[in-house]
Amino acid sequence: LVRQTLSEGGLEVSEASDGRAALAAVRADPPDVLVLDLMMPHLDGFQVLAALDAEGALAQLQVIVLTGRASQEVLARALEAGADDYIAKPFHTDEMIARVKAHVRIVRATRLLAQRRRDGEILVEIGQRLSSRLDLQSILHEVTTLVAEVLAIDRCSIILLDGPGALEARVVAASDVAGLTDRPIDLRRYPEVRHVVEHREPLVVGDVTIDPLLHPVKAHLAGVAVRSVALFPLLEAGACFGVLFLRSNRLREALSEREMQIGRIVANSAAIAITNARLFAEVRADAEAKRHAAAVVEGRLKRVERYAGFFESAADALCVVRPSGRLIY
Repeated sequence: LVRQTLSEGGLEVSEASDGRAALAAVRADPPDVLVLDLMMPHLDGFQVLAALDAEGALAQLQVIVLTGRASQEVLARALEAGADDYIAKPFHTDEMIARVKAHVRIVRATRLLAQRRRDGEILVEIGQRLSSRLDLQSILHEVTTLVAEVLAIDRCSIILLDGPGALEARVVAASDVAGLTDRPIDLRRYPEVRHVVEHREPLVVGDVTIDPLLHPVKAHLAGVAVRSVALFPLLEAGACFGVLFLRSNRLREALSEREMQIGRIVANSAAIAITNARLFAEVRADAEAKRHAAAVVEGRLKRVERYAGFFESAADALCVVRPSGRLIY
């Protein structure tokens, strides 16, 4: 009756016939909400609560006890044992559905908060790594690895163009290939990259096998495992000089608002870091050129320095004669 009531209320329900089966089911596939009868064979509801508490499972689980002995003493004992709510028998179907759905919302809200906190921590970590070091090559791999992890995708890479309007580009980092630094690619085989470079907006392709944009390279895609992609532009002064490229081996019709936000933030942070690293490299090269020029001038001065005393000690006249005897000054 409980299973039928909750199923008709639009909830996905699995069932266990006794306490031992309940523990096995929760361990195998943890639910959002556990409706737990207190009176069961083998292990009663209190023993199930004790076992779940010992395993630390109650922290991620909402438990509603179901009991026909709704005395204050029994309810207090169940709540102290770790239950979050109770429903007395006989129950009203609307109340059962409403209470379970309320606890499902609590679990999902808690999970969402935890996810956002984790996303925030990772974004802060990415920002710190990008801003704290100038050895960009080493940290770009770390950043792509973190993005692939937090978005649960198969590959994250960073592609930089060889120049405005260029048909050649380089993969400078990839989450699944440590040490990748400069793999050349022909952009004529990547219409999705060219599209993002031209429009300077993110692009999500849910199924690469049927999307019209990728039709010209359909034969090439038949030999790879990629099914969906998402790309975010790397911008500098309004121009796109590269992309953050996400690939998945399964169909993903769209990215969630959270995933889009993370992609944009990481792309912007990476663009700033790459721009700063390039500027630093230019400044360092300019400084090195100036140091070299100064060293050349200093060397030339040292070569003529020995003549300074000679010229200073010349009293009335000075003759300069070639070894051949020719007078030249």
